[in-house]
Amino acid sequence: MEAGAPRRPRGGAAGAARRRGRRAAGGGGSAGAHHRRRHQQRGGRGVRAVRRRQRHPPDLLPNGRYRAWEQNAALLRPLVDSGQVALGNHTWSHPDLTTLGDAEVAEEIRRNRDFLRSTFGVQTPFFRPPFGARDERTDRIAADLGHPTIALWNGTFEDNRVLTGEELLAAARRWFSARTIVVGHANHPTVTAVYGQLLELIAERGLTTVTLADVWSTRR
Repeated sequence: MEAGAPRRPRGGAAGAARRRGRRAAGGGGSAGAHHRRRHQQRGGRGVRAVRRRQRHPPDLLPNGRYRAWEQNAALLRPLVDSGQVALGNHTWSHPDLTTLGDAEVAEEIRRNRDFLRSTFGVQTPFFRPPFGARDERTDRIAADLGHPTIALWNGTFEDNRVLTGEELLAAARRWFSARTIVVGHANHPTVTAVYGQLLELIAERGLTTVTLADVWSTRR
C-alpha cells in the first residue's frame, strides 16, 4: 500500500479491488504517477493487519529509507515468498524524479532496487514514481535498471494525511469497483482501524483483490 494522490484514472498497487476481469494501467518501461509515502512510524500495525487478512493480497511499494521496512521484514517476507504480497520499487526517498538529473534518478531507483533485493529477496519489474511525476527519460532509466512495468492507479484513499475512519471509507466507497486499482498508506492508524469494513465493502460489491503480479501475468 501507499499514499494517495491524483484522481485521474491510473493503474497501480496497494489495495487493488477488482471484479473478475483485471485491470492494469501503465506499461513497460515507465514509472507512473504516485502518491506520497511517509513510511512508517506505525508500520508494524499495518503489517500485522496484512498478515491477518492474507486472502486479500495487497501490493507494497516501500521507500527503503524508512527503517520500519527492515524492522518488519521478518513478518512480511513469508507473504512475499508465497506470492500473497507483491512488491514494487517506489524510489529510495520519494523525490520528484523529473526534477533530478539522470545520475540522481538512477541512484534513487537503484538504491531502492538493491534494498528490496537484499531485504525481501525479490527483483520486481514494477515501478511507481513518486507523485506520478515521470517522463520518457525517467521511464527509460527505470527500465534500464530492471523495472520495465510502470504501475499507476485509478483511485486513492487520499490518506497522505491522517483521515478519520469515515473519510477513508468514503474514498473507498467512491473507488472500490471492478478493474480498479486503489492506493493508500499502510502506516497511518486509520486504515488498520477500518480494515474490516474495507473488506466488507469488497465482499458486498462482489470484488476480488489481486496483486500487480496477478494482473500482469494475465497479459503475457
